[in-house]
Amino acid sequence: MDNKTRILIVDDEKESRDIIRGVLKQALYEVEEATNGEEALELMRKDPPDLVVLDVRMPKMDGYQVCYEIRNDITIMNIPVIMLTVMGSTVDKITGLHLGIDDYVTKPFDPEEFLVRIEAILKKKKFYESISMTDGLTGLYNIHFFKKQLDLMFKMAKRTGQEFSLAVLDVNDFKEINDVHGHAVGDYVLKSVADALKEELRKSDIITRYGGDEFTIILPKLNGEQAEHVIRKIQKKIKSREFISPKSEKKFKVTISAGAATWKQELESPAELFEEADERMYEDKNSGKKDKGEHKKGRDE
Repeated sequence: MDNKTRILIVDDEKESRDIIRGVLKQALYEVEEATNGEEALELMRKDPPDLVVLDVRMPKMDGYQVCYEIRNDITIMNIPVIMLTVMGSTVDKITGLHLGIDDYVTKPFDPEEFLVRIEAILKKKKFYESISMTDGLTGLYNIHFFKKQLDLMFKMAKRTGQEFSLAVLDVNDFKEINDVHGHAVGDYVLKSVADALKEELRKSDIITRYGGDEFTIILPKLNGEQAEHVIRKIQKKIKSREFISPKSEKKFKVTISAGAATWKQELESPAELFEEADERMYEDKNSGKKDKGEHKKGRDE
């Protein structure tokens, strides 16, 4: 099993956490622990784990409440949850399934069965993500996933007032790259841009290949100034890379244009937010073309 897979244990009983930790560590999982629901949600929102093992019976905020919060928070809603229940508690199992848990394990549990259930859930998660949400070339999320997540994030912001930003990025002169260096090099450039985005961004950021040479990033909890800092840092990183043409063996540089917009209460739809970010990306692109003495372009040209 990949030892980078991180599992969060949420249980108020130390003895129970010790047992679960021992089993998971032996299977080479990385382990985090929380003693209550509030602490668990804080940890998840800060750095989402790959899976959560959640006890039902906890003081203050029980497992049901924690699961409800997980499934209604755009930044962590897709984390798989295994719920721990007492032996024979059918009510716990049914309630948990209605709330969207992925599986349940009764206490005391068999370690081998416990690990098999975890592995099955992680494999299923990886499989469905790969076929339904990702772009085949870059491995990033695809446009269908992006639209769904942007809509969910927009609705959450309307409900809670929690701001977020959206960035749109476009590879400059990509047609020329394909024409001069070949489509295989163009594909390599897109994959390199995707790698740079993954290196620079947080785990909670939603990176998408929107289509062709365009990328989008949903940046939870970032305001306009913070989002601007992020995209300029990305531009600098990509510009610092060198590419080699297999045709001429000459080195060449790649640049991207980028723009960001931040959610505001007066916005009526996700489309408005996207349009604003897209316009700012084209302002950035046209600024670069102006510096080169080229004519101004928009999305329709």
